[in-house]
Amino acid sequence: PPAKFKDVPAKNLFTYNAADTRNYQDRAKVVVDKDAESGYATRYEIPDSEMEKYKLPMQWGVYDTVGKKTTLSGYIKATDIPSAGYHWYKLGDVTLTGHDYIFFTWSWLIQSDIVNAFDAKTPDAKYEVWADLKFDGPAFPFAKAGDKNAISVERIALVKN
Repeated sequence: PPAKFKDVPAKNLFTYNAADTRNYQDRAKVVVDKDAESGYATRYEIPDSEMEKYKLPMQWGVYDTVGKKTTLSGYIKATDIPSAGYHWYKLGDVTLTGHDYIFFTWSWLIQSDIVNAFDAKTPDAKYEVWADLKFDGPAFPFAKAGDKNAISVERIALVKN
């Protein structure tokens, strides 16, 4: 488990890594990332011609595929980014439906199924939704010279309350 969640009982922690992501239109890629705790991340390197669409705030959400609705959503703003590199962001609390995935960016390019976190024995349970994210490039805070604009998702964690 990620170090941040080392004290969470295993039965209450559900984690998803870069290998679990579904990358819409194959635009995001699973890459080796020395900055990532797991060593890998799903990275969307943003073409210069599309940068205007991917400026912060970055939208994210949890989507119910059967109900065809977003059950939790929000934005990560520039002021939410504390420094360069990966950081865990608490995205919110949600009740899962058993048919859910999480998405990142307005275009939903990075997605990850989170259906196995749902527990039919406790269907009203709340889950904290977390994501370990990194923002690179001149369009984002704390850019390093020469970096390409990119959004990276290292891991996603759901903590059952």
